[in-house]
Amino acid sequence: MAIPRAWPPASSRCVDREPAPLRMMLGSHALDSTISTLQERIAAFEEQRDLAASTDFLPGG
Repeated sequence: MAIPRAWPPASSRCVDREPAPLRMMLGSHALDSTISTLQERIAAFEEQRDLAASTDFLPGG
């Protein structure tokens, strides 16, 4: 697999940031796909909000 020419400069710009990102998406398709997947996961978690709240521990109770 060939490394695109843009990768080395993009990766060095990314890791030279403070703080450096924990994850780095290379390419707009990868970024769009990742954002879409994460939005779906967030929606699934939000659907569980009432169930999650029903298990809250109430101090003194």
